[in-house]
Amino acid sequence: MKNILRLIVLLGVFIFAFSCDDPTVEEELLNNQINNKEKIKADKDDSKKGQKIFSISDFEFYAKQNTSIISKLSDKVLLDFRNSLKFIEGGILVTAKYTDIEKELSKKEVEIFWLLFGITRQMIIDHKGYKCVSPSNCKIESEYICMNGC
Repeated sequence: MKNILRLIVLLGVFIFAFSCDDPTVEEELLNNQINNKEKIKADKDDSKKGQKIFSISDFEFYAKQNTSIISKLSDKVLLDFRNSLKFIEGGILVTAKYTDIEKELSKKEVEIFWLLFGITRQMIIDHKGYKCVSPSNCKIESEYICMNGC
């Protein structure tokens, strides 16, 4: 009887040990969800990889480049936009006047323009109508954006 009991326990341990090697359907689904969330996060982070403008001096540099989308802006819009820029540590743009940019550039050009700052079209849509006036303080201002980090 003891031998049979030992055999059953040993067989149970053996089956358990080998069943742990193959992930269950639930484990595979969970791993897929985790991988998908990591991919979405990586895609969001990728928008920052294309960022080229981290300061006003970077903006001025690109404005002088004939091949830059910024060079398509009129002098007045260029100056107004430059004066509206506000960055925080790390080169993150927190506020800028967006309306004149949209008037002078096509929809696709506007998208390319904002990507220079690491900002997507959806981010602009989500942050329109406010201006960063002090840390963590956005005030209603229809021509501006107030981004995270203000």
